[in-house]
Amino acid sequence: MKESKQAYYMVIPSTVWNTDLNQKAVLLYGHISVLANKKGYCHANNKYFEKVLNISTATVGRLLNELKAKDLISSRVIYKEKSKEVLERRIYMNTGIIMDDNSPVITDDNRPVITGEPDNSTSSNTTRSNSKSDDVLAKIFFKIVEVYPKNRIGNRQHGLKKFQKLDIKQAKLAGKNLKRYLDVSREFVKNLQNYIEQECYTEEYLVAEETKNNRNNITNTKTFEQNYDNIS
Repeated sequence: MKESKQAYYMVIPSTVWNTDLNQKAVLLYGHISVLANKKGYCHANNKYFEKVLNISTATVGRLLNELKAKDLISSRVIYKEKSKEVLERRIYMNTGIIMDDNSPVITDDNRPVITGEPDNSTSSNTTRSNSKSDDVLAKIFFKIVEVYPKNRIGNRQHGLKKFQKLDIKQAKLAGKNLKRYLDVSREFVKNLQNYIEQECYTEEYLVAEETKNNRNNITNTKTFEQNYDNIS
């Protein structure tokens, strides 16, 4: 008796299938999203995608570059310790679905999520409430991502997981006080994950930073005036 293969579903958000990407690139995105579920990244090589999509290795490389150009994925090469030998390539999702233990957590649009689980009309109110809460958190998170400096966003999946640990009140405060934080940070903006983990959106943190900035401004002004007065 042959072993049955485990089935899985691809969830492709509208930000992907509404683009001008060709069908193979969209399918490649789908495979990457499934493989990235467990660890938060996909480490399959080009040969693997060549086999599952029935395309050449060169085509795989071209399609990956198309996905990168659309800012849908990003990649990182991991080397063996103290060596230039490549250990693996990791592909990260920049948009789309994040899954934990095969249960959908959030997508970045309103498209329905399809899972392998049957519909359960007897689900508890708690489950529905949690799902609604996740939706609210996700909407706030992606609004923050739109405003945050692009070079300081880091890995969105990890950032979203950190964000989902906040309650709704904290999440709303993080969104509300983002501009204020960016103002006090000036050129020293923290990574998005640190903004979340270190609670840089709280009144206590922001007041402390604003006080420090005001103190520095006063000191710099006095120094400038003293130097100006010494000019003969």
